[in-house]
Amino acid sequence: MNFDKEEALKDIDEVMARDSVGGTSGSTSKVVSYLNCIKKYAPRGSAHRDKAEAVDLFPEKRKADPIRYMSGIIHSLRKDIEEEKGFDQYDENIHASLFKDFLGQAEFLNKGGLTRASMLVAEITLEEHLRKLAAKNNVPVKKQNGDWRKASALNQDLLDEGVYPGPQRTQVQTWLELRNDAAHPGEDFENQHQQSEIGQHIEGIRDFISRLPA
Repeated sequence: MNFDKEEALKDIDEVMARDSVGGTSGSTSKVVSYLNCIKKYAPRGSAHRDKAEAVDLFPEKRKADPIRYMSGIIHSLRKDIEEEKGFDQYDENIHASLFKDFLGQAEFLNKGGLTRASMLVAEITLEEHLRKLAAKNNVPVKKQNGDWRKASALNQDLLDEGVYPGPQRTQVQTWLELRNDAAHPGEDFENQHQQSEIGQHIEGIRDFISRLPA
């Protein structure tokens, strides 16, 4: 679990301890507080989040008490966090959601003709994923002096560890070299690389992250 467990438990406890004011607006406020807390700590795709997002926020429109229902969800989430139950997969889901957002930004930039900026955003996402993938497979991500190891070195180590085969290593290296080209202002990157090509690379990185979650 990568987030601070004790801080998460404290945050959830504070939300559960808050009293709601009377009336419909107070009940709705309490439910929204629960929902926001659940969404903060339960990633997309988890049972806690799916159930919470399906709750009707307006008590008068449902027979069941939404506060009691949401309370059950948040208590279940708290227990899972406390016991670290299933949170290796939760971390992977969180990473995937974040990377999806960044790659969406890269696609937006590319569609606007900003191919250089688009590739740089996509490559930042790729490098971070390589670090998490390396850590997941017990490959050192830092040097002895504390500096980050180069992405190309991680790529080679992941091949050596059998995390992915040679063709995937070659493709990752191609993406990393594109990053280097995009990072040098003097290079005629925009003329050398068309939007369609960059779009294919972004989709390739998205598929790579999806197939090898970390």
